[in-house]
Order: sequence, then structure tokens, then C-alpha cells
Amino acid sequence: MAPRMQFICQSPACRRQVEIEIPAGGGTGQGSNLLCACGSKMKKVYAKPVLRELSKAECILRFGDLIRNSVDSWTLHVARRKLKQIAR
Repeated sequence: MAPRMQFICQSPACRRQVEIEIPAGGGTGQGSNLLCACGSKMKKVYAKPVLRELSKAECILRFGDLIRNSVDSWTLHVARRKLKQIAR
């Protein structure tokens, strides 16, 4: 099934919404220059990010990746302190 994207007209008088199905190959431009029937630009509908709490194991794994990929000594210092706090 192809992914769907929702767009909304930026004109306060119109505010028309459309849903577009993106073909499996990706498509050109991915809807960056869509225009409404009224002539106004359309933008993607805002989707609020979904946040969740990480488990202790996920925290250790993610901070471990940060430590291995870090070049900044301060970031490394902070990450090690966080790991010590989590491990307690």
C-alpha cells in the first residue's frame, strides 16, 4: 500500500484539505509545490510527534551509541554521567 500524505490550503478563506497517495517509486517532488484549486499554496498537515519513555535497556543502548560515536569530550562526559545515573 502506498503511503498517503495530507495537505491543507494556506488561504484562510478556503482551507481545503486533500489526501495524496505517493506511488511506490517515490514520485517527483513529493508534493512540495502543490497548489489548491483556489490558487494558493498547500502545505502538509502538522502531525504532532509521539513521545514515549525509554526503558532502562533502551537508554543504555542509545547512550552507548552516543559514547561510541562522540568526538566532543563534554558530550562524552555528560553521557557517562547519565549512564551512571541510569545504572543505579
